[in-house]
Amino acid sequence: MQFVANIPYIKCYLKKEYLYDLEKGHGEFEECVLLSVKSMQGRALMFEAYLPQYGACYCLLYTSPSPRDS
Repeated sequence: MQFVANIPYIKCYLKKEYLYDLEKGHGEFEECVLLSVKSMQGRALMFEAYLPQYGACYCLLYTSPSPRDS
């Protein structure tokens, strides 16, 4: 079973290391916009995020929030 829902746009930051399989980009952030939420049985909650710098949408697993480094 799968559930997908649009959500109000939420501007936030994504840890850049998640775009590179945790190999580089540590301590850096990319601005993104959350567009929708997806839940699938037996899987973690996922969000679809638009990254304007890349002109692409990604499905992202939810992890704990992290304060943005200044």
